[in-house]
Amino acid sequence: MAVPIRVGLVCGYLDPTRDGVAHYVSRLAGQLSESGLEPVLLTTAEWADRSSGRAVGVTRDWSVLGVLTAAARLRRLHLDVIHVQFAPSVFRFSRAIGLLPLLLPRRIPLIVTLHEYGVWGVGRRGRPVLSCLWSVVERRGWADRETLLLVPRADRVLICSSEHLDVLVQRFGSHVPAALEVPIGLNVAIASGDASRDRESARRQLGVAPGAPLVAFFGFLHPEKSLDRLIDGVAALRDSWPDVHLVLIGGVESHSVSEAAAGTLLNSLQQSASAAGMTGRVHITGYLPDPEVSRLLRAVDVVALPLNAGVTRKSGSLLASFAAGVPVVATAPPGQLTEPTEIDGVLRVPPGNTAALTQALARVLSEPVLGDRLRMAARTVAARHSWDAIAATHAQVYARAAGGRARDKRGEPWQSGPRSTRKVMFMSLLERARSAVEKSVAAVRERVPANGGNTRGRPTEDPALHRPLIYGDPTRLHIAPTAIVNNALFNLSSGDITVGDYAFFGHSVSVLTGTHDWTKFGAERQVAVPQSGRDVVIEEGAWVSSNAIIVAPCRIGAHSVVGVGSLVLKDVEPYTIVAGSPAKVLRTIPRPEEPGEAKVDPEPGAGAAAAG
Repeated sequence: MAVPIRVGLVCGYLDPTRDGVAHYVSRLAGQLSESGLEPVLLTTAEWADRSSGRAVGVTRDWSVLGVLTAAARLRRLHLDVIHVQFAPSVFRFSRAIGLLPLLLPRRIPLIVTLHEYGVWGVGRRGRPVLSCLWSVVERRGWADRETLLLVPRADRVLICSSEHLDVLVQRFGSHVPAALEVPIGLNVAIASGDASRDRESARRQLGVAPGAPLVAFFGFLHPEKSLDRLIDGVAALRDSWPDVHLVLIGGVESHSVSEAAAGTLLNSLQQSASAAGMTGRVHITGYLPDPEVSRLLRAVDVVALPLNAGVTRKSGSLLASFAAGVPVVATAPPGQLTEPTEIDGVLRVPPGNTAALTQALARVLSEPVLGDRLRMAARTVAARHSWDAIAATHAQVYARAAGGRARDKRGEPWQSGPRSTRKVMFMSLLERARSAVEKSVAAVRERVPANGGNTRGRPTEDPALHRPLIYGDPTRLHIAPTAIVNNALFNLSSGDITVGDYAFFGHSVSVLTGTHDWTKFGAERQVAVPQSGRDVVIEEGAWVSSNAIIVAPCRIGAHSVVGVGSLVLKDVEPYTIVAGSPAKVLRTIPRPEEPGEAKVDPEPGAGAAAAG
């Protein structure tokens, strides 16, 4: 019987109360299951027992012996793909997980997601020497100082931010592995609707007056997150807002902070609050379930994330704040800024600068226009991190990896048992993309049109003629309900694509936003893809004929016609017929409002060009 792809999600210690990555992976498993895959959460026996049957225990710990045990267990689970979720804290800072590729059959594809990367250090003694040795090994693509063999031997590396790609390129040079940026999804379900009730109840619980400023931090508490400096920065606001409060939302004990260290951190924060005169005005919640986090975030005026190393785009705390529609003040990477600067919907500040932090918070509290602008940008960014789009991207990666190695596995000792004779049916990338688009665009109140209804397809036609193929984030595709796109290929790597009302395509049209940096060479050129700036807009009533290729950035004007097999490299004016490679203007089309123009068939050359 045909079965879906079975994916093993390896997440060291699956404890969402102590690690954001564990929370993310649990949510990812649910989304993959809804998308028709068969995810299996893989962790230690202890955390599997605590998961109420949601996870499978493959080892007792992630030491070298524990990884050997895990590999033996993985061989018996009949997995089609193994996907390791890597962050040093998830494996309690054991590098032994990096030996896993040596212990797995090469027939099982290995995918690795880098949730944290570029932060692993070596001991103080001999650091320069060890760093040089690691650089030699990495430049040859043999191993990685942080993941050992995980990254070099992975079939595909998924990264959560462009900063991770920068580290990969810096370390591996021409041997940089194939990497794909996949944004993280929202860990916390933020409530919708009127926030006034949440605001009122949360403030009453904290003892904060309805009109008093309330600043929040959200995330696991850690000494490197500069929370003592945040307390001082909020205390400095009392000159203008005497009743200001600060709430620290998040657990204290985590994989990175032991129970003893958590107690020391709490005492330190309480002492900082007392020294700043903020006793009774700094509230530490501890770990909270999603509804409570949502309620508090919807009650605050601004979120501050003053991490010493800066806050990257892959931050779950940043994304949750965005989804709640709260203005965010966050640190930039060290050395990047000297004063508060608005960047991509966040008011960024230099790390370690209490005065700049206070200044930024004061601006958000005192400038309603700035606050509204940040809120609007936050919601826009949050909408792009659709779980449907993330699940669709994962499904494509799994299908490619597993499809490339699909074979009859009967007789393999590591594939014995009742599943060994099964016939694995891999959904085509096209079918997965279509399904994902239908879900994800609904999440942002847009949808891919039902092409079958618009095209009046005959029962004998191949349904694939009316299914678009989407590469990239489906939420960047905006198609009017009255448009017809048939089986077009949409590449969304470097920009948005918009198709207007009553626009229609022939078959096998390609609309491409992606490009590569031609100034790079080798493997670096393969991954040097811009994230934005190359949009395509196809306006109302445009007709794009079969096999045409549209290359971004460009705008296809209203009621224009693109001929068969044309290569469009620049804007097409409204009411214009273009054709050729590259496309050139053949003639203009009389506008409906223009009197005296005879409504005749286009001249022969133009008509032939636009057929299809």
